[in-house]
This record gives sequence, C-alpha cells and structure tokens, in this order.
Amino acid sequence: MKDRVLNLMKGCGLNLLILIFFIGCFNGAAIAQEKQRKKVGVVLSGGGALGVAHVGALKVLEEAGIPIDYIVGTSMGSIIGGMYAYGYTTTQLDSILRAQDWMSLLLNSTDRSNQNFIDRELEERYMFTVPLLRDKSKHLYGGVLSGERVLNMFYALFPAHTDSMDFRNLDIPFACVAVDLLTNKEIHLYEGVLPECVRASMSIPGVFSPLRKDGMILVDGGFLNNYPVDLVKQMGADIVIGVTLDAEVGEKTAEDVPNTAGVVLQIVSNIINNDKLKHNKEMTDLIINVNTIGYTPGSFTTPAINELIDKGEAAARKAYQDILDIRKEIGLTDEDTCVVARDAVQVPEESKLVNGTALPYEKGLEVSGGFRADNEELAAVLLGANYQFDTRFLPCIGAEIRLGKRSYGQLTGWMEVSDDWTLEGTYRFAYNETKLYRKGNRVLDWDYHEHLARLSFFRSVNYMMLGFGANFYWRRFDNLLTPMKVTSLDFLPSVGYDEERNLDYFALASFDNRDMRIYSHSGLYWLLRYSFKTDDGAHFEDKTGLSIFEAYVEQNCPLSERLTLVPAVWGRMMSTSDFDRLGDRNVIGGVGTHSHYLPQQMPFAGINRFEVVDDKFAALGATLRYRIGKKHHVSAIGNYGRSSRHLDDFFSENELVGCALGYGYKTPIGPLDFNFNWSNWTEKIGFWLNLGYMF
Repeated sequence: MKDRVLNLMKGCGLNLLILIFFIGCFNGAAIAQEKQRKKVGVVLSGGGALGVAHVGALKVLEEAGIPIDYIVGTSMGSIIGGMYAYGYTTTQLDSILRAQDWMSLLLNSTDRSNQNFIDRELEERYMFTVPLLRDKSKHLYGGVLSGERVLNMFYALFPAHTDSMDFRNLDIPFACVAVDLLTNKEIHLYEGVLPECVRASMSIPGVFSPLRKDGMILVDGGFLNNYPVDLVKQMGADIVIGVTLDAEVGEKTAEDVPNTAGVVLQIVSNIINNDKLKHNKEMTDLIINVNTIGYTPGSFTTPAINELIDKGEAAARKAYQDILDIRKEIGLTDEDTCVVARDAVQVPEESKLVNGTALPYEKGLEVSGGFRADNEELAAVLLGANYQFDTRFLPCIGAEIRLGKRSYGQLTGWMEVSDDWTLEGTYRFAYNETKLYRKGNRVLDWDYHEHLARLSFFRSVNYMMLGFGANFYWRRFDNLLTPMKVTSLDFLPSVGYDEERNLDYFALASFDNRDMRIYSHSGLYWLLRYSFKTDDGAHFEDKTGLSIFEAYVEQNCPLSERLTLVPAVWGRMMSTSDFDRLGDRNVIGGVGTHSHYLPQQMPFAGINRFEVVDDKFAALGATLRYRIGKKHHVSAIGNYGRSSRHLDDFFSENELVGCALGYGYKTPIGPLDFNFNWSNWTEKIGFWLNLGYMF
C-alpha cells in the first residue's frame, strides 16, 4: 500500500510538472506576441468644425481592428481625442456631436429649457447682453467669445476627472497641445484638470478667451504644432496613424477664404512651423487626409457637422487597404483580435450636455440692449443693466430705460428671502403717447405720465412661476383729445378727470415649457392672474374693490417636423362695469402681442392698434405655422371672440372675428414679422410690420 501511494504521488507530480511547463510555454508565447506587437499612436489635427471628421475616421480604425495605445490631438482634435481616451465610443461621439447646437454653445447662448422663468423673459427682450466688472479670476476673458459654456460642457463630459490627474492613466493614454502666450512656447499637457486642458487647446487667440493656468496664458496649440506626431512618439508610439484636414488641390485662391473662419484658418496655416509640420508628416506611417474643401473651421451648422463626420469615414474607407497593411506592420495576423471591447461611459443628460455644469454665478455687472420698430410706433430702444452682489442672499439691482413713444425709466431690486422665494421691489416712471380706437376709428388721443411702485414675492421652479404682491399706480393725464368726427364715447362712461390712483393686490401662476418663445414648435404656456383693484386700499370708488380675472393658454402641437398647430384661449373678466377708470379697461390688438401698451392688452388678429372692448372679454384662436428652412415661417391665424358689459349679454353682443396671413424670419436682433389681416370689428384689411422683440 505504501509503494502504491508513493507511485501515485510520483505520477501526480510528473503531471503537475507537465501542466506547469505547458502553462509557462503558453504565457511565454503570449508575452512574446505582446512584445512583438508594436505600439500604435493616433494623432488628430486641429481645424475647428472640420475636426468632427475625426470621429468618422476612428470608426473605421475600430472596424479594421487597429489597437490604439496612445492618442494625442490639438484644438478640435484634442476634444475628440480626449473624449475617446476618456471612454466614449465612436457611436456615442457621433451622437453627441450631431445633436449639439454648436452655434448656441460657442456664442454662450443658454438653452431655453434650462433657464429659470425670469431669465427667459429678460433674454427675449434684449438683442445682446455684455458682462462687465466680473471677477477675472473666476471667468474667462480676452476674446470675442468667452467659451464658458464650452468649458462647462467639458466638465459635464468628464465628470470623473474634474480634479488634477495624469492623462496617461485614462482608458487610452492621452495628451494635447497648447501654446503659452507669455513665452510663445509649445506646452504639452499630459496632466492637469482634463476639461480645462482640452478647453485650453482650442482657444484661438482673439476669438476664444485664453485659459489661465499655473501662471501661463494658454491658447490653441495649432499655432505651433497643429499635427503633434512628435508628442505621440515621445509617449512611446512605434506606429503613427494621423488624421489631417488639409486635403487641398493646387494653390488657394481668394474664393477659398470666404469668411472670418476661413481667414483665421489661413492665419493659423501661415504661422505654423512648416518645417515641423513637414517633419511630423514624414514620421507618420499612415496619413488619412479628409477632403474638407467647401467647409471652414466655422462650419458648425448641423448639416455641415453631419457631412464632415461622413467625410471622415469616407476618407478612412478610401485608405482601408493601407489600414490593413498597417495591421501587418504592427505585427498582427488576420486571426488576431487586439481591439478590446470598451465599456461605454454614461453620456450626460441632455440639459448638462447642452448647457454644461453651470459655474456659480459671481458678482458683476451685465449691460443689455434691445431695438425694435413697427409701422405704428416707428422705433424704440431698450437699455438695461443688472448688478449681482456677492453676498449670502444674492441681492441684485437692475435699471432699465425705454426710449420711444412709450418711454420709461425703471429701478428694480431682488433679494432671496429663502431658498424658494425672492422679494422684488420696483419703481417706474413712464410717459406714454397712446391713440385709442373703437371699431377701427380713432376716438381718443391719450397722453399721460405714470408712477408705479410694486412689491412682490415670487418663486420660479423650472418651467413654473408663482407670485403675489401689490402695485401702486398714479397716472396723471397730460392730454385727452377727442377727434372732431367722434360724437360719442359710450364705451367710456366719462373721461372728465385728470388722474387715476390705484392700489392693487395680485396673485399669479404661470407655466412655460415652450422650446422657444418666438415661432414655438412644441410646449405649453399658460398664465392665470387675479387682481383686486382699489383706490384706497379696500374700496373702489366707494364700493367694494374690483375683481379682475385674466387667463391665457396656448398649446404648441407639432404635426410634423416643420408644421405646428397652436390652439389658444384667453380672456379678461371684471366683476363690475360701473366704473370710469380709463387705464383699467380691456384692450386688444396685435398677433401674439401681450401687454404692449398696457399690462392688460390681449392679442386679436385683424386688430393692429390699441382697441378698447367691453369689460367681459374672451376669445379663442388657432395658428397654423409652417417652417421653411431653419428661420423662415409662414402662418395662417384665425380668432373668434365675444365682448359685453354684462355676462347676461355675453353671447348676444359684440361678436368678433379676425384672421391674418403672415411671414416671419428670425434675425439676430429678433423676429421680422409682417402680416395682412382683417376683422369684422374694423371691416378693413390691415397690414402689420415689426422688427425685434416686443418690449
């Protein structure tokens, strides 16, 4: 028995030795094969919008089974390279780049769905807003475009690497190139805060604000090294595959540099060290040239982005045999599969991708301006300024001046009294020259100046705002002139007074998730408001205070990608008709025009001016709007309404019907609109022309 056990142990030991021998041989072969495989580096050149073509080229390299051991880039090449090294797949990159609104991103415009209620209202009144007196240590400055939203987007794209790190520890080792303006030296960024380094690499001087880092002023690396093959070689690459965006035929002509972006690219091309570029190309084992003729670094439109990505893929497929030859040079056979399947990282939610991870709002001054003109009021200018204090409760003060037939100056202060509610105080002095109409006839020239004081609390949460407060009005009439042909003002019990004084209490709720305020394609908007109007704080003309109910609801229903149906209903009802106050009467006029002359003005197609109606008014309507291209809109509008002094007569008095055919175009300074309209109230064909946002 003892001998048997010894023999068994000897047999097992021999088998174990044989097993260890084969495992060692296998591992040795695998290690030898790994040692035999050459390291591959991919270089992505700069070129603004043209650089999105890199995504198409990376798709084909993946498909061909090319392992990527290092990736480097400059400018847009650093953005694509950084995202790929971080872990985004080419499918994700393709989706992110095609879905992004690049023009809004570069111009620092904030998507409407991610603004609070107040910011939406302010932005859609002004043509421009310029930040001044901001803390320079916390904001980008020194260029026409600050690029802060671009930086915010990078923080959203790289959430796991918002602290300093070594980029060589990413999923794929990565580096990018920038230039220090202070020393005019090329800076290789291997480590740091990934979003900031990528942002620095794309900072075209004079166009994008440079990024200040460690005592350096970093700008676009393309000025000294737009195609950094030398950098990827330093990282350890044996084989280099490069993607360039300079596929040109013959010499450039004046027509090849058509716009500002083209001029910038030409300047970059002239400044770049041509000897270094030539040397870097000579060190490249395979260059994939993307034919970008017809596009510029500023071609950030959606069609251009889509076509450039496709062009990058087409260029790589054209070089597909060369790519397969590179596989062999790397040391791979047809059976080798060295491209490891990558676990896709999670793409940020759309709001963060579009607007970035918002940086905290710092103290500073913002100055805004607006302009509008129409065929009635002629021209008006709006100037505004807001200053944000850097204190616990974030108080803000603002001033606004309107110049035109209706002029005013206004001071406003806001203060957060809790996490949810804001206290607002406003004082306004206004002068207004108004012409009143009744059934198309001019019945009164009304000139007055007004003092308004308001104290209110409001809460804005995403798409909704709640508020309540009190208004004090004092209107002093300068002129009340009746044209000679008007013999009766039966719609006004009397106008024999010089001034009006009101103390009103109000509460309101509003909701707005429209994709845009002008030419909306989707979304709901509604406003409900209740006012209790008095002349002494409790009574109105020695009677119970006057109750006023107001409502407006519109739903934008997309019928197709270009066609939108907009049903709406609105109205304003007063609890009594036994009062003489001119400034409180119901008035209508305009297409989509709210509060144009007075806060209570309501829209109605076919009535262009300031038309007085009775105390009980309600209307419904529908707009059918079709978009041509990106910015042109044609529309057909129909409205139906009722007006009466008493509810008992509401369905028997004053039937209103109106319609309009219009055209609209979204310009950089606001909408350009005109329409031809008609109503049974005026019995005339009217014409309305407007340029700019309403204010």
